[in-house]
Amino acid sequence: MKWLDLLNKNWKQSSQPAWQTKQVWQWANESYQIVTQANFHYCQITEQGRCEKSKEKIKLPQNYLQEFQPVMAQRLLLAAQRLTNILEASL
Repeated sequence: MKWLDLLNKNWKQSSQPAWQTKQVWQWANESYQIVTQANFHYCQITEQGRCEKSKEKIKLPQNYLQEFQPVMAQRLLLAAQRLTNILEASL
């Protein structure tokens, strides 16, 4: 199934949950919580709790795309729905 078809299908099946009441900084924090997971390989968490780029070359596991493609699709769908709501509210 192509990306656009998949997103359209999920858009129609998705309800309008409580995320609508969240602030934009909370949306960003949702993504930050995902990318700071160790298995995401986005950054290294320092002792001070900062997310910093690894100094070493990152080798992604074979199943990386299989594991995180659904996460990416969900985040894109949420972003599209949130942007739609912002644009509709501004008209």
